[in-house]
Amino acid sequence: MKLYAVQQQLAESQIAFEQTHENYNLVQKLRLEVVEKHDILNQQYQKKKNELEELRKKLYKAQDELSKLNRTLKEIQDHNEQMVSAIAVTRTGTLRAEENVVSLEK
Repeated sequence: MKLYAVQQQLAESQIAFEQTHENYNLVQKLRLEVVEKHDILNQQYQKKKNELEELRKKLYKAQDELSKLNRTLKEIQDHNEQMVSAIAVTRTGTLRAEENVVSLEK
């Protein structure tokens, strides 16, 4: 009887061991799959991060160029305003000179 009980206990222990071993193998398989997915996602993240950095560089360069163009445009507008003022002064002077010439001719 005692031998039978020990054999039963051994059989139960073996079954428990096999189930535990199967669970361990399943967990290991799942862990490897997760690690592989993590590596893939990490590579994708790094790629996107590098792309973002390149886009930021392009953005900063474009913003810098836009600032330079805005400064140049402002300088041109200021110059145009000065030219308009100078032309108005010259025109006024010319008109007065013409009026003086006309009045002197009479």
